[in-house]
Amino acid sequence: MHHSTKPEFLFPRATSLLFRSAISYVLLCLSVPLWAGAQTEFQFGKPDLNLLEEANQIDQIYARKGLIITDPDVTGYVESVGKKLLANQRPLEGVTFKFRVIRDPILNAYALPNGSVYVTSGLIARLQNEAQLAGVLSHEITHVTDRHGYLRNRDARKKMVAIDIFEGATAAGGAWAQGAVNASTYAMSAAQSAALLKQELIGISIEATGSLGQTVMAASIVGYGREQEREADDSGIGRMVAAGYDPHAIPQALALLDEHLEYEPVITFYRDHPKITDRVAETTKLADAHPTTGFATFSESDYLAKFAPVIVYNIRADLSSRRERTALARAKRLLAWKPDDLSYQTLMADCYRSLGAKSAEPDDEELTRHGKAEDRKLYFQRTETEEQRTLRSKPEGEAQLKSNEQIAEQTYLSVIGKDASEYNAYLGLGFLYEEQDRRADAALQYQQFLKIAPPENYQRLRIQRRLENLQRSLPAAPASAAAPTATAVQQ
Repeated sequence: MHHSTKPEFLFPRATSLLFRSAISYVLLCLSVPLWAGAQTEFQFGKPDLNLLEEANQIDQIYARKGLIITDPDVTGYVESVGKKLLANQRPLEGVTFKFRVIRDPILNAYALPNGSVYVTSGLIARLQNEAQLAGVLSHEITHVTDRHGYLRNRDARKKMVAIDIFEGATAAGGAWAQGAVNASTYAMSAAQSAALLKQELIGISIEATGSLGQTVMAASIVGYGREQEREADDSGIGRMVAAGYDPHAIPQALALLDEHLEYEPVITFYRDHPKITDRVAETTKLADAHPTTGFATFSESDYLAKFAPVIVYNIRADLSSRRERTALARAKRLLAWKPDDLSYQTLMADCYRSLGAKSAEPDDEELTRHGKAEDRKLYFQRTETEEQRTLRSKPEGEAQLKSNEQIAEQTYLSVIGKDASEYNAYLGLGFLYEEQDRRADAALQYQQFLKIAPPENYQRLRIQRRLENLQRSLPAAPASAAAPTATAVQQ
């Protein structure tokens, strides 16, 4: 996004990068990590201080709106990984490093200029081990230490001044000036990003900030430009090696993000800028320059043990964001880790139920360029209900619906058969039967849910109201009718 117009650069961007390159060369000769030695002293101007204050306000907004995952085990773990990467980092003015997981299903990570590094729950749910997480954090740390947020803000402000000049000339009637305005607008990536944020459905972590820190938040989507992103990859790999992490975890993590299960309303930097295949090749080349042995190993099982609650949350968020295929893929991952976990089985059933007439994976046509363009168009043209209606209008869609519903029902009933106290299975079964217009069956499941769910369960009031609506549409039950037992429910 762009920031409000302020005075010009304190230092030209090219000069600062050249100076950093010279420092890098000297420190390399001394065999001292770049982040451990003296770096260019950043001189704060008023616009920079304004941006720093906005970053602090963004932190406060996230905390106030409950977007930060506060589980102490999760926070402590992410902080510990971040601190390993900062072992040789000297203090920086205006920077206090904090590492947090934020509730947002998009696959993204970003750093504010004050040192707050955020990883979305969506990205956490996709990564496989601690080394890959370290790769993400090390990349973002460089954006902070090299003041990329401030540099981008200055660059955007300078371009805004140029546009103002061109617009003045256009107002005087110069047709040539209008063409220059268009050219300058095209070059101004920050302003384009601001427009993107207004037009597209984006992650809640971006939307929640409103107009604050627009330049920084835009960078969280489209990146800082190839030069600075490559700088962040290069420096990030150096940090990983110094902290004992295999640098090849960075290209491995990037390869995981080349996933095409459904249309993404916003393609963030981590998915598309530069192209994933290019970044995998570039970071692999950088990693190959380092030794291939002597690094600690990290298992996916340990990673899942740390982040399972985050992944469960994110599956629910995906289901609420029309990302049923992604939700199912993540639920299957948890089940592959712990196949006997009934809560994960119930979650998988929820995913199949939510798919409706949609297939679990895209077909070949959906993966073509034309198919992706069509998905994009229809995503914004149709509601979820309209999408399902269109799918069901075809024989293959109706068959897919029956298959998904059958898997969901069988899974719910299997869970209840193993543990009749698994109240979320009754809830999911009630939703399924209501969607099938089996109102009496749905009412029985809702009754059982209300009977055994904890009093503090946030769904109780909602389900009580749904049950009352269903009961009003049903014939009056005999006075001797009793609440269903778990056995009766399974029948």
